[in-house]
Amino acid sequence: MPITLPLDPIPATRVNPRLMLLYGKEKIGKSTLMAQLNQPGMTKKTLMVDIQKKSGYAFLGNGIYVHVPDAQTFYDLGESIKKAGRPYGRIVLDPVSSLMTEWAERKAMGMYKSSPVGVNFTGTSVLALPNGGGYYWLRKAFDSFIDEAMTWADEVVVVCHVKDKYAGVEETVNVASGEIDLLGKLKPMMCQEADVIGHMFRNPQDGYKMWVSFQSPERVTCGCRCGHLINKSFEFKWGRIYKGEGYEGDEAEKTGTNNVVSSATTGTPTA
Repeated sequence: MPITLPLDPIPATRVNPRLMLLYGKEKIGKSTLMAQLNQPGMTKKTLMVDIQKKSGYAFLGNGIYVHVPDAQTFYDLGESIKKAGRPYGRIVLDPVSSLMTEWAERKAMGMYKSSPVGVNFTGTSVLALPNGGGYYWLRKAFDSFIDEAMTWADEVVVVCHVKDKYAGVEETVNVASGEIDLLGKLKPMMCQEADVIGHMFRNPQDGYKMWVSFQSPERVTCGCRCGHLINKSFEFKWGRIYKGEGYEGDEAEKTGTNNVVSSATTGTPTA
């Protein structure tokens, strides 16, 4: 069948991120902000998929969430969402760290043993395969969870922690992909798939308010495909991330006075 060749520039069909990865230290308020996706004025209903059993705490009081303790519950949830006609505009997976990696490792084991090359495998984990061969299956299994969640709603937010060794690091210090709490090559794979990658941190130069950086210096895994977020760093507000959510910007945003050079530096705001 002949293909019609484009002769003119093609306008963008999306403004907001389809898949967004947000990462930061534990217990700095990431989940509280995720719950605020259902605050008055938001145009889309958001479901928080609580992987770490935080449901019931006061900081999630305004959230819409369901606790998902294992992979089977995850897929059962997906079936229920689809049968209900996909009632959510956004899905938040919080957090996609060690627990979900464990799900992927178990699924990878089943996938490998069902393949022709692994039918006689007697080990207990694909990660024991020589030459790192098991990581292919781990990545494939992990990716299947993300792909599944992408069928539940138009937009998906993935929340990650950083490794424990960074728990005491100064708030304004950013981290590279190797310090995101995902196993092996799951880190760069997740970062490559995301439309937007942001580092959440408490800015001591702004009263320790939550900030998010989408800037992408060479050593830092941040960045985005969304024009309104490219090279930006600002106080965390959903309306600045998702355009059309009722936030039209303030004077600081218009003048750029609440953007910082990088959350990896001193955090001092610059004009």
